[in-house]
Amino acid sequence: MPDITLSLEQLPKNRDGLRVLLAHEIGHAIHNQWTDLEGIDWEQVRWESLLLGMYREGVATHFSRQIVPNVADELYYTYGSLGGKDWFLFAQEN
Repeated sequence: MPDITLSLEQLPKNRDGLRVLLAHEIGHAIHNQWTDLEGIDWEQVRWESLLLGMYREGVATHFSRQIVPNVADELYYTYGSLGGKDWFLFAQEN
């Protein structure tokens, strides 16, 4: 069973943000288990690759949308912090 740890000072202050953050982290655990079952050689993974990081975060975000549907779109990316909706709109426009 994978461990999921969170930084207390970074936890969202709203219920939906917390639910999405936990679903996101569970998404990472699911992804890791699936890649394990497919026989990935973890020692060959280039962890410093930014493309790998983007891919893994995208997969976890996808799972968070499946696990916690129907919340504000920005929560899947900000969890209710980092500027919230304003940041999300800026990111979409730019």
